Amino acid sequence: MAGVSAALLLGLESAVRAGLRELRVANVRLAELRDAEVERAALEERARLARELHDGLAQDLWLAKLRIGELATIEGLPVEARRAVREATGAIDIGLGAAREAVAALRSSARADSSFGNLVRGTVVDYGDRFGLRVEFTFEGDHAARIAPRTQSEILRIAQEAMTNVARHANATVVGVRLAIGHDLITLRVVDNGRGFDVAAVVRDSFGLTTMRERAALIGGRLRIASRAGGGTRVVLMAPFARPAPVVGSAAQ
Repeated sequence: MAGVSAALLLGLESAVRAGLRELRVANVRLAELRDAEVERAALEERARLARELHDGLAQDLWLAKLRIGELATIEGLPVEARRAVREATGAIDIGLGAAREAVAALRSSARADSSFGNLVRGTVVDYGDRFGLRVEFTFEGDHAARIAPRTQSEILRIAQEAMTNVARHANATVVGVRLAIGHDLITLRVVDNGRGFDVAAVVRDSFGLTTMRERAALIGGRLRIASRAGGGTRVVLMAPFARPAPVVGSAAQ
């Protein structure tokens, strides 16, 4: 009788272990499906936002620019009014540029059939063409790596901001951009041959550089900036594929 009981217990133990293995496999599959659903929803939301920006805000800005241009043609317009027209036109141009950048970022990151490396390549090459810069892009790592959508979006915006800073302030002719993906870590390096600057004197007062640091922090990354007068500038971002989840109770430690 004892032998029968032992055999039954062994059989039950084996069945429980098999059930636990199947449960673990099912949980992994459910997590994969959940991630895919979240990514699909994010892609659809980006596409929707891109349409709204292009058909709404950008069109409104263009209309405002046309109306202000009509004001500028009025004869006898006071000097103060003409100055206000120029300032308003400049502000609208900045807004239009920001809208174009946002639409490009949203549309590129909404292309589910493109690898992240190709998205970054397209972004920086587009900026190079727009600003007359020679862009040398290199990629290392796994094109098929699964990177969180939020991480992709923030890195694209950091790349755009870095390229914009080069175009506006560096007086550079060549920009080297290197993207490396591997070992659960993404490294983005943007190096220019421009005039450089004093990092300690500029970083605190630069909205663009501050924004880049904030974007890096949002995805659990770190941004480093190195520059010197006449020696160009190097911006390096290092970030995980997805921001690590906070440790429960860590705030109390």
